[in-house]
Amino acid sequence: MENRQTITAEALAVAKIAIYERTQALFDRTPNYRKWAHDPLWTYKQALLLFMGHDPDVVDFDIFSQINIDPFLKDRLGHKIDECEDIYRRLRLANKAGLLGQVGSAHLDQLETPSNFLACAEQIELDVANGLVQALSEKSGRPSYQKLLLDQKEMADALAAKEIEIAQLTARIRHLEENPFEFNEEEEIYTIELDVAFQLWRHLCKKRPEAKDIGKVAADWLDNSGYNLQIKASERVATIANFRKPPPITK
Repeated sequence: MENRQTITAEALAVAKIAIYERTQALFDRTPNYRKWAHDPLWTYKQALLLFMGHDPDVVDFDIFSQINIDPFLKDRLGHKIDECEDIYRRLRLANKAGLLGQVGSAHLDQLETPSNFLACAEQIELDVANGLVQALSEKSGRPSYQKLLLDQKEMADALAAKEIEIAQLTARIRHLEENPFEFNEEEEIYTIELDVAFQLWRHLCKKRPEAKDIGKVAADWLDNSGYNLQIKASERVATIANFRKPPPITK
């Protein structure tokens, strides 16, 4: 008798798992969004399922009642009920506020146009399956709400990145102003200033000015060099040039 009860319990568990898997498979079926976008009217049932990304041709709305009364299914799929009830509640409130074309009781079989459903969803910032939004947008020829949000986010991210870059550059400029003779060999400007300093050094070696004239000769050369260096950069170049070095040995 005990063995029979064990077998029965195991068989029941297997059956429940099979029901759960079949139910989940129904939810996983992707709707033909283009087909639904061209339907002139939807019921609230159909709109709810489509907003959730489920196919009304596959998922019977009564499935939520079946999930609700079965503890095994409710434990695993109860979030579907919560999601559906939340969307329905928000649509009913929107209906009462006149955000949908036909103001009424908003019962599950009441008909409404897809465009009105989508417009309402956008106004109350309701998450809608991307495929459905895309299909309805293609049909209407206007950009989708999700695309506008995505574009806005990309612009905000780009602006934030630019603000970070500006802040980093500002900090670097402030640091260089406070430490005018510090060099970072990894920066491109280091190579440029080093090259300018070497040219200046060669110029001074060639001119051989007296010590009292070195500063003026160097300044004149820098002014006419075409590099348009900032004051701090000119000071760094002058430091590297080291005017008192002997001229290079030539054969």
